[in-house]
Amino acid sequence: MAGTALSEEVKVMEALWNAGFEQERGTVGQEMYLAKGLGVGGRGGRGGGTGGGGSGFYPAGSGGDSQGVEEYYKKMVEENPGNPLFLSNYAQFLYQSKQDLPKAEEYYSRAILADPGDGEILSQYAKLVWELHNDQDRAATYYERAVHASPEDSHVHASYAGFLWETEEDNDECDAPSELDSNTLQIGHAAVASANA
Repeated sequence: MAGTALSEEVKVMEALWNAGFEQERGTVGQEMYLAKGLGVGGRGGRGGGTGGGGSGFYPAGSGGDSQGVEEYYKKMVEENPGNPLFLSNYAQFLYQSKQDLPKAEEYYSRAILADPGDGEILSQYAKLVWELHNDQDRAATYYERAVHASPEDSHVHASYAGFLWETEEDNDECDAPSELDSNTLQIGHAAVASANA
């Protein structure tokens, strides 16, 4: 019974993921109509590794309210505790909508345990680790795992590139004052030496 429900959920999600392409061709089928009848919004799937987008899932009757969405995700995770898609979608919701980073970290961790080879989940987790803990080494390790797991995923690469850019700027800011201080010190010694001469 649970396998059938999961199978139906996967079919609905696949229909949603393909809906954007079908709309461009003007061939939105019965599947999209049925998905909307279930209370699923027009956007589906996970956003990119950069945190853009989000799932468009709204439980029937929720009107898109945050509480209804959260209850929907809790139910899906409870019914499918080892499903990396549900775990990562709930983590993304907690991270982006609720701004509950510690709880999002818990669900991303569970999603990684469920599917350690999903580059997008690894990338999203790396971003969260950097934001929550400011742990550059740990975040870099997860980004590297993400790129290795999904070498063709441009979202993963873009997220990693953004991280490298940001951390390089942080390193430059840390280095710049020390270089400035040593230059100031050298100028100061020169001024003292010329005053004593």
